This record gives sequence, structure tokens and C-alpha cells, in this order.
Amino acid sequence: MRSAMARWARFQMTDRIDAASFAVFRMAMGVMLLYDAQRKGLLYFAPNAQNEFTFRYEYFYWLPEEAVWAFPLQIVWMSLSILIIVGLFYRISCILVTLLLIYGFLLGEEFYLNHYYLLILVTLFMCIIPMHRTWSVDALLFFRRGEQGTMRRLYLTLMKAQIEIVLIYAGLVKLNWDWLRLEPIRSWLMMSSDKVWYGFMWETEPGLLLGAFFPVALHLIGAPLLLWRRTRLPVFLLYLVFHVTNHFIFNIGIFPWMTIALTTLFFDPDWPRRLLQRAGLAGLAFAQDGGAAALHPAPLTAGARALLVFALLWTLSQTLLPLRHFLIDGQARWTDEGHRFSWRMKLLDRDFTLPVMLVYMPERDELRVPFGYNRLTRRQQAKVGSQSGMVRRYAMQLADRYRTEDNPDEDIRVHAWIEKSVNNRKNHVYIDPTVDLVTARYNFFAHDDWVILETPHDIRRIEEVRLERERMATNPHVALPPLSEIVQRAGLPPVEDCRMDEADVAIVCRIGGAGS
Repeated sequence: MRSAMARWARFQMTDRIDAASFAVFRMAMGVMLLYDAQRKGLLYFAPNAQNEFTFRYEYFYWLPEEAVWAFPLQIVWMSLSILIIVGLFYRISCILVTLLLIYGFLLGEEFYLNHYYLLILVTLFMCIIPMHRTWSVDALLFFRRGEQGTMRRLYLTLMKAQIEIVLIYAGLVKLNWDWLRLEPIRSWLMMSSDKVWYGFMWETEPGLLLGAFFPVALHLIGAPLLLWRRTRLPVFLLYLVFHVTNHFIFNIGIFPWMTIALTTLFFDPDWPRRLLQRAGLAGLAFAQDGGAAALHPAPLTAGARALLVFALLWTLSQTLLPLRHFLIDGQARWTDEGHRFSWRMKLLDRDFTLPVMLVYMPERDELRVPFGYNRLTRRQQAKVGSQSGMVRRYAMQLADRYRTEDNPDEDIRVHAWIEKSVNNRKNHVYIDPTVDLVTARYNFFAHDDWVILETPHDIRRIEEVRLERERMATNPHVALPPLSEIVQRAGLPPVEDCRMDEADVAIVCRIGGAGS
């Protein structure tokens, strides 16, 4: 067993493969990066330009953000994308693009998307993998003849492992009780039936079953079959149909096209050359070809051994990280703990009542209830109403807003009343209203005790949900209990003489009794 593993490791480090498939992937990724830079660059680098409240990721509150930087950074992103496409100064371009992507990603937690997480992982790999060994300006200018056209097989194995992890987890996470009962996919497909010509199928039970379980089977069965040459092409074509359909149904940016590009890496590494040969473009196909270098093994260097160690540790970490929600008490679909960075894609349809934030200032004998609609964007309201970490950060910022220069250390406590719904269930209290969120602790690998563990409600019929949403659309406060009851359930002293502070756009109440 040990000798077999040693032979496999040596083969991965020394065997040479054609770099053509990676060259095509590099060009495709460059085009997608250029498109994304043009489409979202300004918002990506200045997500909080007009916002009173900002939401950085935990431990990254210190990151600076200036609106005047957005346009120059967008231009840099676009320029680097073009350099990646043509393969000029490839490595430094990939490193800089990755740093830009990470920077913009960390600026706005409310904009988290799995496809940006995957994009960052892919560009990190592009920093490591020499995708400029062929069909690039770098290959013409900087590589010797023997260095062109080939690379170590280990690079390809590492990329395949990452892709398999993403695809298989995307199927595994759907093996839950909600998905087996066709939620939330039933609601999504029925609302999207007019977006594609075959949408009529989703108005029938067999069509919904197909829409729900085709992606599960595709990821759990199809993804491993991509590793087998005989089934690779038909599975790729199924993935092609699946991702193109997703493009028209869901607003998920470049994710479908990026996944299609990643899937092409499962074909033989020389497939672009063979395709060009069949098209009668043999001269172009073999330009910058390594030729005889591919017949000789790559040297077994310290760098190759380091790459192997990195590949093994990376694959292990990427395999274990999506499982961390099993270490956390509660249901991930409800608590949202362990949901991110886990490929838990398109699993949840969240709804919520308007968050009621109780800002209690015992030194002033005052309680304020600031309205969120004029402080938060619609997207921020949605995330604050459904994600515990953002509720906590909102509470901390509210406390800072109400502290004065004369008393910067004033004792200000913020409690929240948020009712949340997941996958067509009835609303249920999401955050423990008795906890002061300003002093609450955050845990990445453990449950936050100020988050309610689970909802007791079961999935409802879609007709009942639609009626409730119609009522909520006309009066968003219809589901909220009276303020006096919310204050009581938060364990705060009773309030009286409540009035509207027009300047602050908040309800201001005087504390009726003693106590803190």
C-alpha cells in the first residue's frame, strides 16, 4: 500500500501533461474576470459608498474603503484580466487580481456569494499553476523551448480534486428533508416557469421532481463519472444543459460559465490541440508546443515535493471545511452557522419580519427603536433579518452611533426582535431577545448561544405562504407584536411616553421603572 502511494506521488510530480487545456481555461477565466470587472467593479470596491452602516467580515473591520478608489481599481481589474487572457506577465497579474478579489469580497459581507468564493479559489490556483506555458505572450518571450507546452500532472490533479469537492458537496447538501419535499425548489421553479420555453413542466408534479432531483443525481453520480473517459462527454453535456438553464432561471452571475470552464479540465489535456487539428489548423495547434519535452519526466525537485504536500493539505482542508456545521449545535438551514464556505448552494428561501432593534440606554433612562429602512439598504435589511453575524454587527454599530463624545464609554445595550422563516415555514423568533448583542461573542466553529437553535414549525402549503406575503406586502408590521410586549420579552424595564423622533427616525421611550 505504501509503495503504491509512493509510486502515485512520484507519477504526479514527474509526469508531464500538455498545457493546452489550461491555456484555454486561462483565456476563458480572463474573459469572465473582464466581464465581471465591467459589470460589478464599481459596486465591488465601494459597496458602502452611500451606506451609513457597513458590514465587514469578522476580524476585518479595519479594512479601509474609499469611493474614489473604486473606478481606478476597476480599471486595474479589467487591465489585469486582459493580461491574463493574452498570457502576459501572467503570474503577477493573477496575484494582483486575487488580492483585488479578496479585498472587495471582504468589504461587504452582505454580498457573499458562493461564486465569488469559488472565483477567489480559482484565481488562487491560477497564481500557482503555470497556465501560461503555451499560447501566451509569456511563452514567446520568456520560456525556453523545453519549458513550453507542458506542466506537471499534479497541477491538473489538484484542480480536479477541487472541482469534485464543489460538485459532490453541491449534491450532498440537497439530501435533506426540505429538499426531499421539494422545497424551496418548488417555489422557485413555479415562479420561474415563464423564463424558459420548457417551464410548463414545472407546473406539474413530475416536472418538479425532475427539477429537484436531476441536479442531485448529476452532482452525486455525474461528478465522479467525469473522471472516467467513456462517460465524460455525455456527463459534460448534461452539465452544460444544467448550467445554461441555471443562467436563465437564477441571477448567479458568471457561476454557470465558470463551472462549465472548470469541467472542461476533465477532458484529456491536449483536447484543444486535437480540436484545432480536426479543424485544419495544425500550425496553430502546435504553436509553442513542448514537443519532445513531454516524453521526458519532469525533475523531482524540492518545489515539486512542496507542491504535493500543499495539494494534499489543501484537498483535506477543503473536504473537511464544509462539514463544520456538524460540529455546531442546531440546524444550519435555520441558524445559518456553518452555511458559508460549504457549497450549500440554492438550499434556502428566507423570509423575515422587519428587525426591531431595542437600543437601551440605562444612564439616560431611555430606550430607542431606530427604524431600519432609512439606515440600511434593502439587501442589508434582508441579511440583518436572516443572518446572525450581521445582526450582531448592526447592533454594535448602533451602540457606537448613540454614544457621544462626552461619554464614549456609555453603557448602551442593543437587543433584537427578529422573526424569521425558512423554506415556507411560519415565522419564528430567530435571535434571543434577552441577549445584549453588543457584548455577544461570535464563534466560527461553535454555536452562538444568542441564536435560537431551531424553528418548531413545519413547511406549509405554497398557497398559505402566498396569502401571508400579500398581507405583509401591504403592511410589513402586521406580524409584529406590540412594542410593549417586545420590550417585556427582551427582559427590559417597561417603557412609557413613547414618541416619534423625526430627526433620528426612531421611536423614543422613557423607562417607566427603575432598574438597568
